[in-house]
Amino acid sequence: MTSKPGSGTVLIVAILLFLILITAAVLVYPGGTVVEPHAEQFQFWQNFLSDLGRMETFAHGSNQASRRFFVPAIILVSAAVGWFFLGLFPLLILKSRQRFARTFLITIGVMALSRMGVGLTPWDRVGHLHLFCVQLTFFSGLMLGAMLLQESKEKGSIVADERPWLKIWVATQGLYLMLLVTGPFLNIESQAGLYIAAGSQKILLLIECGVMLRLGWSVEKRKRPGRIRDD
Repeated sequence: MTSKPGSGTVLIVAILLFLILITAAVLVYPGGTVVEPHAEQFQFWQNFLSDLGRMETFAHGSNQASRRFFVPAIILVSAAVGWFFLGLFPLLILKSRQRFARTFLITIGVMALSRMGVGLTPWDRVGHLHLFCVQLTFFSGLMLGAMLLQESKEKGSIVADERPWLKIWVATQGLYLMLLVTGPFLNIESQAGLYIAAGSQKILLLIECGVMLRLGWSVEKRKRPGRIRDD
């Protein structure tokens, strides 16, 4: 079997760099939230990660320092995730099914491009387009996770041992997609609604990063000589 060389390692390094860049963006964020425009620093329970990519703060100050870290972080992790799943595709048992293969590859492309779109569309300038990119990212992630869960049922699948982690991934994608859909009913301009929406976003994202690190490590481990046979 062939695969993209080192795709698991690339994913692991990219996730770690993503976390470093996002941390840097948080540290230089001038401050401000929907309910407290003049708040100081980044507020875990009141700021969305998308606030880091705004052109201006809520108090109409410059946010370029934070955006310089946020945009590369998003583009980097988007490319790495896409590369990883392209590398995983040749190792899947269900790739021989034409419908599965076509849907899987299209979903990878949609997820990578829409995630890049999240970084390239500041939501204080093109809010509707930004929200569409976010929703499409999580919808495609949910679809991809569901397909990998289907693959994990196959005997000898490279992701067979990762079924519990895939379930967690699907759950996080589904939960946040549901949050995005019901977002208008949360009223993020209220303290309670903002706490739920903004806080859960970071928690679910950290869980997703953990799952991606696990998948990257597991696939690299199983791709070592002698671990995978050609059927």
